Amino acid sequence: MPTHAWACHPRDHEANRPPLTREQRDMTDGDILRAFLATHDANCPQCAYQLRGVESEKCPECGRTIELQVQPAAPRMAPWLFALIFTSIFGGFHWIMLIAFGVSGLLYYGSLSVILSDSVLYLIGSIPYAITLPLLIARRRSFQRRTIRRQWVWSALLVIAYVVLEAIWMVFMFMLF
Repeated sequence: MPTHAWACHPRDHEANRPPLTREQRDMTDGDILRAFLATHDANCPQCAYQLRGVESEKCPECGRTIELQVQPAAPRMAPWLFALIFTSIFGGFHWIMLIAFGVSGLLYYGSLSVILSDSVLYLIGSIPYAITLPLLIARRRSFQRRTIRRQWVWSALLVIAYVVLEAIWMVFMFMLF
């Protein structure tokens, strides 16, 4: 028999487990939920209200029905990926334009001065995305520790900020040229 618990087969643990009492077998889902919330910290998935000690099956703050579920440990990636993809799209646009103006200026005019004047503007325009993208990647775990609702709010605010920034950028570019 192995000396470490992790090396044992799961059936070995099941065989050594004491049988359930009648009270444990008769517990409803609500009873299990209340027993869990009596000793554990948990937040409402909708409004992030602290549910420890709550006696009902509904959140006292927002009224959402609370269910005790076993879920995978992997965090939801959609809000983070949404922010990452839009940062890459907007930043990528500036880099593509930087390369396009650089190549076309070099081929058409054959001069570095024309390349630098247009390309530098797109290089400057890419700075917010060049800062945000590494931050999003480096702070992924911190981002995903927030409630799913806050993750979506931050992602949406980031995209709205990008759209506003691009609108300002386009007005600036049209006024300049």
